[in-house]
Amino acid sequence: MCFEQCHAGPVHSISISPELNQFASLGVDPCVRLWKVQVTGDPVFVSLFDISWNHPIRHIALLREVIGLALSHRGSQSHKVVLFNTQETGEKLSRIMSFITTTNGMLIQSYEDCP
Repeated sequence: MCFEQCHAGPVHSISISPELNQFASLGVDPCVRLWKVQVTGDPVFVSLFDISWNHPIRHIALLREVIGLALSHRGSQSHKVVLFNTQETGEKLSRIMSFITTTNGMLIQSYEDCP
């Protein structure tokens, strides 16, 4: 499978969670996709969900059931980090935490359970 066929353009990065046989891919769309690798027989990549955002997604991190997104506009003085629980069922992922920082790392706002 070619990831470029699954994103509207090139893939910038991937993050792997080998414990859950999952990985996340970040395209220029900007869209993050979470994939499950089924390893019985020939490996198959199954798309679990997509995350799109209003702001450019700069980085992704996947650690077990938590996926983190770092968002910011180029030249912006603030940056947003959003964490999601990927193991919850339903149509929408729930945010675990969201916070905004300045370029020097100072915390501006923190949201424990965002809508």
